[in-house]
Amino acid sequence: EGLRLAPVVDSSTSIALDDPAMVPSAVTDLVSQVPGVAEAGQGGLCQSFAVRGMSGQRISALVLDVPILTERRAGAALSFIDPLLLDRVEVVRGPASTLYGSSAMGGVIQALPRRFETLMVDVGYETTGSERHAAVALGEGPWSVGVAARRRDRSESASGAELNDAFTQASAVLDGVWKIGGKTIGVTLAPSDGHDIGKDNTDYPSRTTTYPRERHVIFKVAIETEQWRAALFAHPNSLDTEVVRDNGGHLVALKWTMKA
Repeated sequence: EGLRLAPVVDSSTSIALDDPAMVPSAVTDLVSQVPGVAEAGQGGLCQSFAVRGMSGQRISALVLDVPILTERRAGAALSFIDPLLLDRVEVVRGPASTLYGSSAMGGVIQALPRRFETLMVDVGYETTGSERHAAVALGEGPWSVGVAARRRDRSESASGAELNDAFTQASAVLDGVWKIGGKTIGVTLAPSDGHDIGKDNTDYPSRTTTYPRERHVIFKVAIETEQWRAALFAHPNSLDTEVVRDNGGHLVALKWTMKA
């Protein structure tokens, strides 16, 4: 358990995800319910967040203490991991640079994967965008593994206008913890693969922004004793972007890829 405890301060909130029926589709939908936290940028699965009016590179986004770095102006999003695979999300409102580095001037959003100890199966359907999801997880001994898949079609606004918020996504978390000779050793692997992720904005459909593919792999090894703690991690990721503009009946498409 010590490997997944994060430092907290007075202005922090811990959101437990212990009821699958109440878990939203994305982490952003969850943290935006916290006072002082709001959605930022344009809508869709990759929407980021603002803490007390600060967003972008001033907010530190973490998964199990692994920093999520991005070149997106809107800042990092944490919705590449399905919320059904998370134990809790911790929100630090306000400056936290002392604990988390210079990127946490405005606050911190941290997602902590769940360690499953029994069989979990969850299948659901939402009328909004005909969204459907399925998740299965199992834990035994030192190992825990969870896999989730989620898909949404384009939904409609209250006025009946089509929204560009469709997506297809699959993610998993493999976790192992051992206690050897007074040391706690933990290994975590969390891959994610998203396809055709829509970015909703007021310019749609004259301007359509889509992320054809988003890929993440988080790998972490941590060793901890009562006196010290060390960790080694990697987070290769890539995001493909496609923007299609309708210029008087002539479609202009722009494509690019960001990698880290």
